[in-house]
Amino acid sequence: MRKRFLSFVIVATLLLTSGCHRGSNQNTGSNVVSSILITGQSDTETIRRYYNTPDKIRLVLLYIRSVSGGFTAQVDPTTLPGSSIRILTVSADNTQKVYQQKSDCYFQSATGTWQEIDPEKGAKLWKLLKQTPSDPE
Repeated sequence: MRKRFLSFVIVATLLLTSGCHRGSNQNTGSNVVSSILITGQSDTETIRRYYNTPDKIRLVLLYIRSVSGGFTAQVDPTTLPGSSIRILTVSADNTQKVYQQKSDCYFQSATGTWQEIDPEKGAKLWKLLKQTPSDPE
């Protein structure tokens, strides 16, 4: 009886502690955006913004998430007239990703796929940039 109880305690201890080790090969630094540089060009103005504060970075990342996942564009947006915006994100490990928006209708993810987006959502990026001043570089 005592051997059975001792075996149970050992097995229970092993099961409870087996998930406690965090793998050393996980790189969470590549997921943390440390700065964002945005340049935009319209018919009437040029805009440049640099963000490195968490609140401003969060605003831009939430925007990117809100427009991602649209339908694949049937035309090449780079050939169309209209405003263009380039978003460069830099992660803590210096990994860079580029996103682009053409007019208020097309968005290119970091993977390079152009997508059609809701024009009302697309217009929000210019508003966000005008309302959110740059951080010191």
